[in-house]
Amino acid sequence: MPNIVPFPSTPAAPSRGARRSLAFLASAVLLVAVAVIAVVMAGDEAPAPVPVQRADAVSDLLGWIPATDEYRRAFAVWSEDPGAAGGTLAAITAADPLFDRLALTPVPFTLGRSNDWPGRFGYRARDVTSWATAGRNSSIAVLGGDFDHAAIGRKLDSSGYRQSTHRGVSVYVLHDVATPSRTVDGDAESAANAVALFADRVITAVSAATVRDAIDAAHGRLPSLADEPAVGEIVRTLAPISGLVAVDAADHAIDCGVGGQWRRSDLDQPSGRYVVVGFGRLGEGGQRRTLVATSFANAPAADRALDAFTAGWESGAVNVAGAGADIAIYGQVSAVSQTGNLLVAELVEGREDGWARAGIRFAIPVCEAVVTALPPGTPVPPTETPADGVRESPAGT
Repeated sequence: MPNIVPFPSTPAAPSRGARRSLAFLASAVLLVAVAVIAVVMAGDEAPAPVPVQRADAVSDLLGWIPATDEYRRAFAVWSEDPGAAGGTLAAITAADPLFDRLALTPVPFTLGRSNDWPGRFGYRARDVTSWATAGRNSSIAVLGGDFDHAAIGRKLDSSGYRQSTHRGVSVYVLHDVATPSRTVDGDAESAANAVALFADRVITAVSAATVRDAIDAAHGRLPSLADEPAVGEIVRTLAPISGLVAVDAADHAIDCGVGGQWRRSDLDQPSGRYVVVGFGRLGEGGQRRTLVATSFANAPAADRALDAFTAGWESGAVNVAGAGADIAIYGQVSAVSQTGNLLVAELVEGREDGWARAGIRFAIPVCEAVVTALPPGTPVPPTETPADGVRESPAGT
């Protein structure tokens, strides 16, 4: 008998009920896929979480500044003054002449002090009552005050800014790479190339990446300057303060003119030590005082330097543009003390509404103390550039 290979039978068409089941299954798979995509994108589309709240105004503002090497080397903070009567908060807006008299540095280039600023950005200096900035060129600023975010957003839209979101926060960017602009009355439009509107604050920066990092720092997703142990210790020691100016101790030695052959460009990382001028009061609501803190490598080093540091403040000289000046033109030295690795001089009756100008950090005892923050030895210059244009550093440097 011949082998007979049966022809495959044609499968029966699915019933109407089966077709409905398959369609339902396909829809369910599609919904799951959409849900997965939504979860992945939730970081940008979900409502913005509440920023981390710090214990005091100065720490709270520093909590929005990412802890990068650039920002560790120079930063400044200004917040509302507790006031002399019962600790009542008194706003000193960015329009107040006291800012210029105190000679704070770094200071934001986005305070809105120029005439054209409100028409382009939707706020002005009188709206800004607190701020934090960092970097020698103030490449990031966090502004607090009485802002109309809707009005700011409309101004930015009309100025050609592109809007997006990061962690649910509105971010506006004008150029992928900031176009340099001139500074007018302390304002530079390029410093607001990227803007974010978050909680009751406005973040400005040269780049969108910097603004996003500030948002992440405020959320606690990135370490901030407030998380730096050295910075936190200084703020606690000087409290209560409403503002401060801080500079890396090694950089300050160069600024003082005692750095020898060292230049800022030779220092590729911060020393971890600081010179800080704090603006505060003698207790809650008390007399205004200015505090000058100088940090050392450790407490024993500070203890060894205490006598010379105290004597320097008693003799009273400040290095101003290479010439000596009497500390008395800034205020009256009332005390010198040590707390851990910090030596602190206190001045009262400052010449600027009770505070001393930030230039008090150039007092001779401070400049003498920060020499030890410089690296040992002398900087090694790079070799000459060869014909092929490739520059090499000497071996072992």
